[in-house]
Amino acid sequence: MKVKQMKKRIQYMSVSLMLLVSTIFIGLVGTVGAIPPGIPGRPSGPTEGSHHVELEFRVSPVFAQSSHDISYNFIWGDSTNTWIGPFASGTGPVVATHEWTLVGMYQIQVQARDETTSETSELSEPLEITIVNLETPAMPEGPTKPEIGQLCEYSIPAIQAPSGHEVLYLFDWGDNLTTGWIGPYPSGWDFPIEASHAWNEDGEYQVRIKAKDNVTSNESDWSPPINITIGVTGPLFAITGLTGGFGVTAYIQNLLAPSKYVDYTIEVAGGTLPIFHAHRYYSGTVYIPSGSTVSVTIPKFFSLGRVKITVTAECAGEPVAVATYEAMVLFVYVMNIQEVEP
Repeated sequence: MKVKQMKKRIQYMSVSLMLLVSTIFIGLVGTVGAIPPGIPGRPSGPTEGSHHVELEFRVSPVFAQSSHDISYNFIWGDSTNTWIGPFASGTGPVVATHEWTLVGMYQIQVQARDETTSETSELSEPLEITIVNLETPAMPEGPTKPEIGQLCEYSIPAIQAPSGHEVLYLFDWGDNLTTGWIGPYPSGWDFPIEASHAWNEDGEYQVRIKAKDNVTSNESDWSPPINITIGVTGPLFAITGLTGGFGVTAYIQNLLAPSKYVDYTIEVAGGTLPIFHAHRYYSGTVYIPSGSTVSVTIPKFFSLGRVKITVTAECAGEPVAVATYEAMVLFVYVMNIQEVEP
């Protein structure tokens, strides 16, 4: 009796051991036999683009073990990625889109995943793409003090667009009127971009221009404006301030005149005792765009006590702005500057 029980127990243990070995073997075979899908090729698509513009990229489909379905992971190089699929093994088209928010250079790579085994391929070779801003147009050139009703022409050099795309331009005349988008013009065209306008009321206006990529519709920033004055009288230039320190800096503003070169002089005279008396004379020339302010600085000078500083701006030998200041000088440091009424 005991022998029979022992034989049954041995048979039971043998069967259990065989089942356990079979289970482990099947698991090992399944694990070893899981093959990742093929490695995708380098993605195709643009190698240059504008930020905030959606761009399209493709990759050739790959094959998976036992014709399993496959998903694809596009890794954009900006800490984001996009999974698309699943697709039947070896089928497509495999297309994904992306837009970048910052300018820079990025590498795009793709990997494939077997949807049955979850095995993933290695990453593809990268496609490099450069994301750039659309170039901002230069300040327009043209008349700054036309007459009422005078038709005036304004122009800028053409800009370079990503991938050589054609470019549209918009002139804003500052009187609630624009040209609308004009063009398209070739990227980097050899001729200036021109438009004409006439103002019908006295006033001050700003003319500015922006550009738009004709393919991506990405728009540039506005250009620096050119200031237009019609029928407004007043001084053309002004000395708007003087600051001290180790030296003196004067500020000259072009109020209403066209952009031009201005000659300036800065005269320093004064001091408490003859040994500390200073008399310095500085001169130079600066270019001041219409409506802009430039600063001119003279180096430190030696004195002690109160001095008088006179700043003069001239055009064609004629004074156009003069201002006089008093200041305290402590050896080489200028402070307590106050303008003196003429």
